[in-house]
Amino acid sequence: MRGDWNLNIMLDNIRIQEVKNLLAIHDLVNIIRSPTRITSNSESLRDVILTNKDNPELRASVVELGFSYHLAQVVKNKYW
Repeated sequence: MRGDWNLNIMLDNIRIQEVKNLLAIHDLVNIIRSPTRITSNSESLRDVILTNKDNPELRASVVELGFSYHLAQVVKNKYW
């Protein structure tokens, strides 16, 4: 699953913790770890890629393409 949740996953508050708890209940984890939206005033992690926790061969990265303040997310299998 991929999407823009309009929640800054980098924040530490009750709302974000509730989302993380919901993901954990379903054995899901967001594999994007660095900011995906950067402006001159802020950085946030709003774009997510969810996978099951039993998928350690996936590697995610964030890439600046120069088109927007949103960065692209790239996922690769470690064997590719």
